[in-house]
Amino acid sequence: QSYTEIEEIPESIKDLHQLKWLDLYGCERLTSLPELPRCLTHLKLSFTDIEKIPETIKDLHQLFLLNVLGCRRLTSLPELPCSLEYLKADDCESLETVILPFSTQGGIFDFTNCFKLDQL
Repeated sequence: QSYTEIEEIPESIKDLHQLKWLDLYGCERLTSLPELPRCLTHLKLSFTDIEKIPETIKDLHQLFLLNVLGCRRLTSLPELPCSLEYLKADDCESLETVILPFSTQGGIFDFTNCFKLDQL
């Protein structure tokens, strides 16, 4: 059962220049994301049906936290921004590849129960 009826995020979200936190936890009908505002610091997508994260996530230079816990249809994570310090990707059963930021020193990256993950 979905927590919300949200199925898609409007393209215009990229124009919300003051948006820092985007929490879509439990939006189980959500399968994709548009380009996101570059000012985001926290992006929570846990328990959505997201299949792919936009390549433009690497341009979110203020992104500190990405939570994709339980995103069972997510197969890969594109290049992530160097600002990322916390990535929670537990139980992403389909996750096969992740491209971590060049500088990950001091960051917390959790991939518990990502059994298909073969490449970091």
